[in-house]
Amino acid sequence: MTQQRWRAAVRGLVLRRRPAERCGTVRPSADHDDVERGDAEHAVNERGSVTAEMAVGMPAIVLLLVVVLTVGAAANAHLRAADAARVGARLVAVGESHEEVSAAVARIGGSGAQITVHREGAFVSVEVTRSVAGGISWGGPLRATGRATAWVEP
Repeated sequence: MTQQRWRAAVRGLVLRRRPAERCGTVRPSADHDDVERGDAEHAVNERGSVTAEMAVGMPAIVLLLVVVLTVGAAANAHLRAADAARVGARLVAVGESHEEVSAAVARIGGSGAQITVHREGAFVSVEVTRSVAGGISWGGPLRATGRATAWVEP
């Protein structure tokens, strides 16, 4: 062990650096030993790594946020379509006209809601389809569908 290292070890100063050297802005002086000089050079070589990591990670975070918001919008559109289908089935079951049913479905499901009515014996099925607002479209627009069946009142 060199005399300089021995003295530094006794004082508890081995591998300690000055605050300016921690940032990698100051080159170590000639009186530091090789271990400290290697650490300072290593710190200088890592400058800008946080910026590079942020540049790689930020698009992933933005994509995740867009996917979460799209799933939320799709869930909201599905609930509105299901509620509109339920109201439409109830109105058709009690004998309301097609215009009144369409107006009620548009009021609850949104102006772009499309309604389809199927009669099967004593039951009526209503299907409401609407687009997802602000959704990402992979190969076409995202659509939400709600279905409801009701017994036709005598």
